[in-house]
Amino acid sequence: MAAARNTTGETDIRRKLDEYVDAHLTRHMYDTDESWPLRKTIRLPKQAELEQHYNQIRAQNETIRDWARQHHCETSEKTKIVSSGLIQQKSPLIDSVTIPDLDTALRIATKQTRERYLREHDRMSALAKEFGLEPENAMNVAKTLKDHDDTDFHLVIQAAHYFANHDCHTMTPRMAPIPGFSAKWLGAPNSQRRKAICQLTGQDNLTF
Repeated sequence: MAAARNTTGETDIRRKLDEYVDAHLTRHMYDTDESWPLRKTIRLPKQAELEQHYNQIRAQNETIRDWARQHHCETSEKTKIVSSGLIQQKSPLIDSVTIPDLDTALRIATKQTRERYLREHDRMSALAKEFGLEPENAMNVAKTLKDHDDTDFHLVIQAAHYFANHDCHTMTPRMAPIPGFSAKWLGAPNSQRRKAICQLTGQDNLTF
């Protein structure tokens, strides 16, 4: 994390580490095969930089160590030699931080990211169980519905169960005996709700 040692503020270092974990979860929110632990490399200063800003770099190093300790993350170190006139001393500096597992990452992440991540994976599990889908296929449906609230999500599930066993070609949307279901709710032929129902039922489209 190159920026970690280029800033003077302890708060900035902690924020950047928090943001790294949060961004990782956001980027991989719809992965079903993500592996842990997650190792984050910390940029080591060049020799001239270390000797010129030694006290500042040591303070930043301790901030990173405190952050790792607070979140129960492991660190690794490399020893640098610092020269001051005729005196040389060894200075161990952190060169990586390892987030051990998903639970740790979720505790570090923002409340919004944590709740979104858990919701999407809960939806994936529910869809996989209810429709006998492989996790990857279930997660694709969850991703299709990522901008829809729980009410819409459960209505999609009800509609998918119904249309898996009933031919909608002879019906109008109003004829479907599903509370809350309508042509307006279903949307245009390329709507996300239609797409999700088709994904769950294995149909190419819903034609009323």
